[in-house]
Amino acid sequence: MIGVTERARKELKRILSTNVDMPQARLRLIPGDQGELGLGIDIESPEDQIVEYKGSRVLVVEHQLAASLRGIMLDVDFDIAVRTGLHCAPLVHKQIGSDKLHGGVRFAVGAFNTEQHIDRAIEGLSEIAERARLKRTSMSA
Repeated sequence: MIGVTERARKELKRILSTNVDMPQARLRLIPGDQGELGLGIDIESPEDQIVEYKGSRVLVVEHQLAASLRGIMLDVDFDIAVRTGLHCAPLVHKQIGSDKLHGGVRFAVGAFNTEQHIDRAIEGLSEIAERARLKRTSMSA
């Protein structure tokens, strides 16, 4: 699941409640043509990931977009540059089943990377996996 700060969730709730009077309406994170992200108003789909604030569903994120944002978490939260998606091998992803996850995360280790860089990448992945595990556990409880 994507991470959204408490302050941002509060602001999303304010935006939604002051601009929309349909109870089933949600803000939707929308990717732009140049890589920017915007907000729209929509209803949620079964595949969407949901961001809540104090019991209210305030933001929906399409599953594929949420998957690509995991790479952004590595970049923003851990200062690790990666690439997400199907890369140049969509048929390989289809064969091994990772196409359903919208690909993977690619690390490019170069001559200037150190052991500390690699250790930090492993720590970052471990922390993101733990966040996801805790989120799944809390959702199933």
